[in-house]
Amino acid sequence: MNNPIRAILFDLDGTLLDSNMDVFLPHYFKTLSARMAHILPPDEFVPHLMWASNVMMANDGRATNEEVFAAAFYPLAGYSRQELEPIFMDFYANDFPALRQYTRRKPQARQVVQQAFDLGFDVVIATNPLFPATAIEQRLEWAGVADFPYRLVTTYENSRACKPNLLYFKQILAGIGAVADACLVVGDEDMDMVAAHLGCVTFHISSPKRATCAISPTLQICWLLWYHIRHNLCRRSRMVNNYKVQVRVEIEECADTTTDEPSKEDVGVFEWVVSAEQARSIDECEQIVLRTTHDALRDAFGHHLSSVSQQYALEMAGSLEKCEVKPYRVDGEIGRVTFDTYWVEQMEEQSDDTAGTPFPALHAKEWYRTTGFKELALVYGSTEKSYRKTSDLINRVRHQEDATPSRTLRENTEYEGRQIMAHVEQQAVEILHEHGFTTDGTPTDTAVDRSERVLVTLPLAQVEQAIEACAPEPEWVEEMANNPVAYEDPTQSTQVSLDDVNVKRQKATRKGAQDQEQKHKYVHNTIAHISHAGESYIINGNGIVNVLRLVLAFLLHNHLLQYNLIFFVDGQRTLYTAIWRAFAWLQPVQIILDWYHLEKRCEEQLSLALKGRVIRNTLLEQLCPFLWHGCVDRAIALLQAVEPDKVKNQEALDTLIGYLERNRSYLPCYAVRKRLGLRNSSNRGEKANDLVVSDRQKHNGMSWSKPGSVALAAITALVRNREYKRWFQAATLSFSFSPAA
Repeated sequence: MNNPIRAILFDLDGTLLDSNMDVFLPHYFKTLSARMAHILPPDEFVPHLMWASNVMMANDGRATNEEVFAAAFYPLAGYSRQELEPIFMDFYANDFPALRQYTRRKPQARQVVQQAFDLGFDVVIATNPLFPATAIEQRLEWAGVADFPYRLVTTYENSRACKPNLLYFKQILAGIGAVADACLVVGDEDMDMVAAHLGCVTFHISSPKRATCAISPTLQICWLLWYHIRHNLCRRSRMVNNYKVQVRVEIEECADTTTDEPSKEDVGVFEWVVSAEQARSIDECEQIVLRTTHDALRDAFGHHLSSVSQQYALEMAGSLEKCEVKPYRVDGEIGRVTFDTYWVEQMEEQSDDTAGTPFPALHAKEWYRTTGFKELALVYGSTEKSYRKTSDLINRVRHQEDATPSRTLRENTEYEGRQIMAHVEQQAVEILHEHGFTTDGTPTDTAVDRSERVLVTLPLAQVEQAIEACAPEPEWVEEMANNPVAYEDPTQSTQVSLDDVNVKRQKATRKGAQDQEQKHKYVHNTIAHISHAGESYIINGNGIVNVLRLVLAFLLHNHLLQYNLIFFVDGQRTLYTAIWRAFAWLQPVQIILDWYHLEKRCEEQLSLALKGRVIRNTLLEQLCPFLWHGCVDRAIALLQAVEPDKVKNQEALDTLIGYLERNRSYLPCYAVRKRLGLRNSSNRGEKANDLVVSDRQKHNGMSWSKPGSVALAAITALVRNREYKRWFQAATLSFSFSPAA
């Protein structure tokens, strides 16, 4: 031991307080959901709460657990934090105390904590920080240990990670100014024992039911605590040996009887005796080798990981006698593998580290999905083809029929997409706060410099020369030159293309939801394509306001607001309104109406307004050149001069005139922009929408749930942004044009 113990980190639930979470949590959810029932029905509230809690448990330190939970839960619930947080606080003040009946006080807990203080140690309550301070203070009182002067009590307000994330323990060590090997972590679960990986001394207690010695639980725990602190008998994890992977495939003649399938001869050794005809056939031999090899790979892989778990348990507990054997399931690129892991049920007095397994914890019947599986199934599968086809394909290439069902694949895909969306949301909130913006994107007094900006444009002489070259007639030059849309310098500009797409919504299956489904037959996705200096990034989400908030966070994170900000849109009035509201503080911002949509709108309105296709086409041939050259006054005058006997619907004609008047400031001189090499179209956003949503989700017979559609689009955007390797390996995103490897 390099340093004497100076601090003790006590877990709370199961360690100082006798509380079975399998009993406590159902009552907690029931009581809290009843308290919220007037806002959200329990069948909606509880899943939202659990989802936000999972996001909080995945916190990587970018914000406090409280902020991460708020960013995930309140938008999902559809209510603001200001509306719901007082209800939460009232629940903890008036309803939460009644849950004490589902816990019991441990008589020995106070003696152990008192002894730790008497011995002069810094004492920390290192409970998993999933609750606010008021809830943890109450549970300390239930345990009878609330009145000690703790160095730190972790709550969701002051913590930026959760167990078993090592960052949680790192932040505690930093907060109390202690080195790892001078700290003793006392707990009852594997998530406490992971602190050993930092170099902390760890001590796993056993409940009275699991104690084997004749002395009382009080004396047992106090004596063991004293023994391990004073005599330094806490073992530290040793370095893992290297491993050698050998693969040998042999095909040789034999006199054995042929078999119908591979048979196991030894660990990682499978044998298949086939006929000479099969062995001499290129196609059949290939399949035989692959099938036999995959069986051997899976067997060797599972055996190795089971041995790793066994060795780990021996290091932690010193014996396998007290271990419970549990199956561990892996869905990987080599197929589905199930192997035994060894979980410590009871430890001897000489043991101190009792982490159950070196592998990530799983829920019942959950499968661990490897990065290779995710790349195969999501990147090259679900984002390109249907879940059924993807399931058939990955099971075929892994030579394991019916291994991963299509329904499981869909659930995995949607879960991964939700995780991505939650991470992007969390990252966006942190970026906004870092730069002085509120969560909804409103600048505060500490926001970035909002002094008046100047649009960086192309040289005037270059523009004038282009106008002269493009003008059909000399008299058009003046109006073209007076067009209000500037000619931005593309090297000093950031372009944002926005587009919406709707995919067919699945029919409601819940009772009472039918009326709502009749009103909303489509799932709405918004795509933003951001480009600058030849690089691009795609952001997806539900609703233009939300996506613009994410766009703002991206622009801030990548220092892009120093450049011209140009939006390309398709003419929806809601888009203009949302853009101006989101960026009203940042001027100038330029919006350009896509030429294709302008031409299409004119054609549609003239079809409604005029008598016959011939009259419409004749007028359209006169109108489009005016608009293409940015002469909106000439276009409006042309429409106003249409002879009454050619009009069948004056209202439709007036609507088109009003449309041009209203969008005058967004209608550039398209001809000059084209000559100068500037963009005229939002087609990059529409193309991004095709790649992210339409190509996969808009096919005959396909329908989608709202979470399923947006989640799948999130994974597709992840792939298009070349962020998937980083996400699968580290569960984080660069949120930038050039993601790091």
